[in-house]
Amino acid sequence: MLTWQEARRYHNNQKGIHQRGGQILSICASFSGEKRRYHDQLLSEDLMIYIGEGDLTKPQSDTYGNLALKKAKETGTIFPVIAKWNENQYEYLGKWQVIDWEYSPLHGFPAHYRFLLRRVEPPETETRKAKEIICSQGNFHPQKVSYEIERILRDTRVIQELKVLYNYTCQVCNIPLNRGIGDPIVEGHHIMPLGKPHNGPDIAENVVILCPNHHALFDIGAITIDVAQKRVIHVDPNDSLNGSIFVLKHTINEEFVNYHNKYIFKGSIW
Repeated sequence: MLTWQEARRYHNNQKGIHQRGGQILSICASFSGEKRRYHDQLLSEDLMIYIGEGDLTKPQSDTYGNLALKKAKETGTIFPVIAKWNENQYEYLGKWQVIDWEYSPLHGFPAHYRFLLRRVEPPETETRKAKEIICSQGNFHPQKVSYEIERILRDTRVIQELKVLYNYTCQVCNIPLNRGIGDPIVEGHHIMPLGKPHNGPDIAENVVILCPNHHALFDIGAITIDVAQKRVIHVDPNDSLNGSIFVLKHTINEEFVNYHNKYIFKGSIW
């Protein structure tokens, strides 16, 4: 964890959004700990929903910060993100970019901005760059730098076995994404995400095998599954995916699906 003085290296003010002249410079996300009714959402290691500028006691407006984030989607701007976990406890999350946004009421709050952010550079990259610079100063005995990286270790064996079980085919669309060489492209999705703040387990009962498109829909809460009926549920009841067959050959713990429905899925399961 970083102190505020250390975190200022990445985000040089106490506001959630740091912008200058309409250009986004950095943001500070809050996933837990602060005494407020809402928090940003870390959907996975590389995807988050960041709530726009404003306290949600009334509809949010086009503040300079919100306009800068909207502009960042159009320009593809990449910027650093820190997380505030508690008072004077921060973490650098790497560099991210805005890939989508929406503005509407949700979960009882007035209309507000929700920005979908994707990580493009993990936090350890910068540390590696610093090490390379120090060790390339023309010294025959370069200074050695040691550092620790805390990462989530995924059980790739579990995901690999499930990919084989489903013949490298998405459980939602049941269409193999052939890349021309090797096995079709599929990904393991953790229904209850790994890492903070979700802390889901890396076990087969918490994993589904998906193509990149349907993986993204799960991550942003656009779809969920009915395990008992083996059906897909889409946030838009008129979408062609809604009610479609969900291929299921292994046991999924409904506790994890219930968590997804409560904290990530944006629609109603009733």
